[in-house]
Amino acid sequence: MKKNILIAGTSSYIGDSFYQYMALHAPEAVCTCLDMTDSAWREHDFSEDHVVYMVAGIAHVKETASNRELFYRVNRDLAVELAKRAKAAGVGQFIYLSSMSVYGKDTGVITDCTELKPGSSYACSKAQAEELLSRLRCDTFRVAILRPPMVYGRGCKGNYRSLEKLALRLSFFPKIRNQRSIIYIDNLSACVLAIIEQEVDGCCCPQNDEYVCTYDLVRQIAHAHGRQIVPGIVSGFLLSVFGRFFTVTRKAFGSLIYQRTVGTPVSYHAISLEESLQAMYACERA
Repeated sequence: MKKNILIAGTSSYIGDSFYQYMALHAPEAVCTCLDMTDSAWREHDFSEDHVVYMVAGIAHVKETASNRELFYRVNRDLAVELAKRAKAAGVGQFIYLSSMSVYGKDTGVITDCTELKPGSSYACSKAQAEELLSRLRCDTFRVAILRPPMVYGRGCKGNYRSLEKLALRLSFFPKIRNQRSIIYIDNLSACVLAIIEQEVDGCCCPQNDEYVCTYDLVRQIAHAHGRQIVPGIVSGFLLSVFGRFFTVTRKAFGSLIYQRTVGTPVSYHAISLEESLQAMYACERA
């Protein structure tokens, strides 16, 4: 695959990981990164780019009244301006990194019929960007929207690191048999590569081949560090009864999954949860 791929956003965990993945799995492609933190990006010549992958955005930031507009300026307005400039220069495909959060659900099963109901400023800015970007579609400008669930991998941020800290500090953990959709960073990168190769135009909700139980995930993380986690039967029961009343416990212990048939226009090789954890911690120990 000989394509010029512009990764819009520097110091992005997902963008940097994709750059490294491409160097190993598609070295014939030419990947470059564009700093989006100031106005200098507007001087970039897009005429040589075949694909633009927008990964720049505001995430993992506590929302306040003072920073609410920042989410819209970066996640929505910046993305749309970038896409318009890319389209005008003849770029053939624009890939936008959105989020599962646009559905506004803490628990449940997301299907092809599930409507977008974003609740936070972050989710609303992503959903509005999706809508505006979709209007730019035409025969010569394909727009691919990515809505990944929780992303984990070497050096990741967010909810996974919170679970990892618990796995390394606690001797027991509430045992609740929930199901969550998650995706390993290399699986996400493999999906993006497939989207580029197959010139996808539309929405994609990538996930690992297997759902994960929060308790099992914490137990496997602990095991990878040589620790053992004792199942908290009583605490698990109490959480299953009362946890649904609290947002934080719903997010951690409730079930939230993509139905297997949702948003999967491409096929790609995905490694298992066990393999991904082994790869992660082998690298960290090296």
